Order: sequence, then C-alpha cells, then structure tokens
Amino acid sequence: MLDFEAALPRQFPAYDRIAAVDVQTASHLVVREGSNTATDTTLISTHPNGGYIALDLIHRGDNLKTTRQLYLNVFEYLRRAFATDDLPKPDTTTIVGRRIYYSHIDGDGWRNQTRVKEYVQRRALSAEVVLREAVEAYPDIPVTVAPIVGDLDPAWFGSERSIEIARDFFKLPQVEMASHTLSHPFDWGFFADGDPSKEVGLLNRYPRRPGGEDQESWRPILSQASRRQDADTSNYAAKFLGMPGTYSVPRAYAVRPFDISAEIKGSIDFLNRLGPPGKQVALLQWSGNCLPWEDAIAATYRAGVLNLNGGDSRFDREQPSYTSVAPIGRKLAGGIQIYASNANENVYTDLWTSRFFGHTFLPQTWRNTESPIRVKPKNLYYHMYSGEKVASLRALLNNLKEVESEPIAPIAASAFAALAVGFYSTEIADLGEGRWRIANRGRLATIRFDRAIDRKVDFQRSTGVLGQQHFQGSLYVALDPAEPLPVIALVASERTDVPPAASRPYLIDSRWPVEGLSAIREGFAFRAQGYGPGEMTWRVEGAGRYQIIAMDGDREIDSFAEAGPDGILSFTLRTRRYAQASVTVRRIPGT
Repeated sequence: MLDFEAALPRQFPAYDRIAAVDVQTASHLVVREGSNTATDTTLISTHPNGGYIALDLIHRGDNLKTTRQLYLNVFEYLRRAFATDDLPKPDTTTIVGRRIYYSHIDGDGWRNQTRVKEYVQRRALSAEVVLREAVEAYPDIPVTVAPIVGDLDPAWFGSERSIEIARDFFKLPQVEMASHTLSHPFDWGFFADGDPSKEVGLLNRYPRRPGGEDQESWRPILSQASRRQDADTSNYAAKFLGMPGTYSVPRAYAVRPFDISAEIKGSIDFLNRLGPPGKQVALLQWSGNCLPWEDAIAATYRAGVLNLNGGDSRFDREQPSYTSVAPIGRKLAGGIQIYASNANENVYTDLWTSRFFGHTFLPQTWRNTESPIRVKPKNLYYHMYSGEKVASLRALLNNLKEVESEPIAPIAASAFAALAVGFYSTEIADLGEGRWRIANRGRLATIRFDRAIDRKVDFQRSTGVLGQQHFQGSLYVALDPAEPLPVIALVASERTDVPPAASRPYLIDSRWPVEGLSAIREGFAFRAQGYGPGEMTWRVEGAGRYQIIAMDGDREIDSFAEAGPDGILSFTLRTRRYAQASVTVRRIPGT
C-alpha cells in the first residue's frame, strides 16, 4: 500500500489527529507518540464505505521542478476503498484481446528543408521524408496525418508542392485524414473571448506574406481598433508577452483575424478537397498548448469529427511515475477532449531545441504503461519535423520497427478517439448472479475485470461477447460491435494456466477487429477488417482440421488450420490489404 514509487518522508507534514473507531476500518498508516496507544492517529485508511488519506501523503513533489512520485499505491488503495474487484470496467487499452496501437502526425514542420543526406540535394521538405521513410515504407501500419492548412494553402504560406505532398499522403490506404487547424493556435485561451483586436499589437511578430494580403485582411480590425478610445492594443500584447511560460505569439500565422469556424470547419473543408473519392477528414488534432475552450471543442462536434491531443503521457527514467501519465481525456461543457496516449517527440527534444534523438526513449513509456498494469494503449505521435534531422528520423524509424515486431491491434487514431468517448458514456447495469448489461458504449469494445484469473465468461448466459483473454491477472472481455446491448456473465474457471473451455468457439486475440460473430453448422462466421496480416487465434470445442473461407469482395480465399487438443486454432486471413472479409470457419468432418 505504501512506499510505492517513493519511500514515505522521514518527517511527516502537519496532520489532524483522527482515530479509527469502526472495526471495519483498515488502517494502513498509523502514527503514535512513543508507546502511548491512546495517541494513535490514522493517516491512511480504507473502509467498506470509502477511505481517508491525510493531506500530502499521496505523493512527493508538487511543482514542475520536482518529479512527482507516489507514496501511495493508488491502484491498491482505490481497489480497497471502492471494492472494485468484482466490478466491470470500461477499458480503452485493448481491442479483440490485443493492446491497441495507433499513430498520428501533426503537420508542424511540413515545409522545413530536410537535412537528411539522401534528400538534401533534392531540396526535399521534411514532410516528403516522412512520407517516403515512415509511411509508404510501412503499409501495414495505420497513421493519421493532420496538415496545418496554413502550410498548404497558397493564400497563406503554402504552395502547390505542399498540396501535392498532402495528396500523396491521403491517397495511401493506411493513411487517415485529419486537420491540425488553419493557423495553428499556440495559446487557445488567448482567443476564447472572440476579440480579434487583442492580436493587433502582436502582428509585427508574425511572418508576413509578400504583397501585403495579410494587412488587407486586417484593415477592418485595425480601423475599428484605432477608433476605439479604450483600445490600447499594445496593452493586450504586453500582458500576453508578460505571462510566464507563454509563447511569443498566440498562433503560428496571422494572415487573417482569428475565426474559430475557419480553424475547425474551414480547415476540414479545405483538406476534404485534397482527399481521394470516399475519404474525408475524421479527426481534429489540437495544436499548441492543446487547451481549447468549450466552444472550440463543440466546433469539432458541429463539424462532424472527433478530436485528439494533449496529455503528453510519459513514464520513463526522467519521469518515473504514474503521475506523469495523463487521463483518457477531459469533459467540458462543449464536449469531451480526448488526450493522446503518449507524448510526442517535441517533449523529448526539449521543445525541438536539443536531443533530437530523444524519441528513442518512447518505448520505455510503452513498456511501463503495459506492465505490471496495462494503463495505456501504444501510441506513436510525432510531427513532420521528425523528417528534418538524421537523429530524429532514426529515432522514428526505430520506434516503427519495434511496433512492426509486436503483437498489436493497429487502428486509426479516430477509432481510438471514438472508443475513448465511449468510455465516458458507457452505462453498466448489474443484473445479479454475476451478469452485467453494457449500454451506451459507442465504439468502446472491451470490458475488463481485475483480479479475475479464476473467472471466465459464461457464454451460455452472455450475449454480444466475441471472446476473452486473461492477461496479468485481469480478464479482458471483447464485445461485438454488432450488439448494442451486450450482456456479460462470469463463472468460476477450473483452469488458470490455459484459455478455458467454453460452450462455443470464442476469440482469444486478433490483429484485426472482428464483428458480427454467429454460429453456423460445424463452425462459426464473422466479419473482419484491419491493417497488415489478419492474424487471429480462437478457442474451439475440440481438436481437428478446419477450413477457413474468406470472402474478399467477390473473391473466395480458402485456407486450412489445425486445432490441437487444447482447442487453440490460429490462422491468418489472406485477403487483400484493407479489404473487409466475410469469414466462415468450419471443422472438416472426421478430423
């Protein structure tokens, strides 16, 4: 319970004297004056109705200069204080029995000239290097690409060359389209009051377009500000620049006055014209400090897209604590902001000023957020300027090679955002006798039971369950997206060392998301679609030879696989990349 990441301090902070009087209270930290038990004071306790923690005894370090580390094992404490062992938990780390992987790129540095030797003579842009080396070279790994429209639009600072690179990204089937705004706000709060005149005193700090188009677009605001007797725009600028930790300007470009509609819907509309037929922007990736106000978040919902970014989770030698791991997101009046699951290379490189190899430390966070407790999916998040320098490109490619070698369930970044939003809406009803109904889960696909090594799914009393997987003492239950109101029933498991037997075939794990599972004569059927090889493992009712028939459009692809005495059946779907497959699996009679 204690000395979790850091040892308790030798000298405690001031505390109130509190005595445990209920026999059900478990006291985890007690102080006593000498040998006088009458002075016993409980500083940390749990009880069937909750718990108590004295001030300043959760963690050490309370400012940005001191790494926070937990005195208290918060996982164990919350487990006891809220009696969560038997409760189902919506899970955002896992899908179809595997750890989720997703990747997304912010457009910063799109127009930077690369210094990578092989591309220097061609005067290639950083975005081109990322396209060739990190995206085209990895067709089995999905990635979401979010340009800044100000870097593409020739009316701002873009060019036809920048636009063509965006088209080359978007036409790749493993690439999802996203927007990183129009002008790349750094400080979102600066614009929250909707007063464009505040920026007038900062205009001389922005890059200027040749020809003065930016001055022309600002003329009405400048004229209005000059007529206002109370409009001392230099005061706005001085106040902004005097704020500690602020940016030198509140956004990257100011060709036109700030307009939240142009930032969100306008940027999406522009990018949608660059995508191939049938492909549209699915995500808005926040920029700068990633602290949008309520209406900015609401604007993403009005534009019909999800949103992502913020959080900057790390758990490594420099930040060795769960306190540096961000939550799933934050709820505001305008909607839910979903945080990126891992920090990007900007954080590792001291804001892109040094240690350009810094992203090589990312796998430490991947490992620490996987074991002993899986608390985050695996996320590779970076910027186009990773294609600018040899060290940053090498770090990126090393991370991609590690991803390529591991058993993951790769999905698009918007798919992660959708299931994360589902976390906040999920409703769980206790039906009694070890049964729960799951409602309003959106795209959330997994329910987790902790300390459940001795329990398994009772498939006869369950509906809408694809499969189950035990991992690190927890039971991960995969839900069928085709069932809006799944019911999960658990029973005791006889075996804890192998996938348990069941009344019907079930999924253990898969690289591809699966849905629409149904029983057929001598087997089962389902639909699947994903990235890379369609690897999957099922638990079937007995040993034998099975035929796997995958319909890829109007093509039928047959293959065969053997299930051993343990009922484990593993196979890989051989359909075309990215095509949805309708699959039937039948046991061959007599085998």
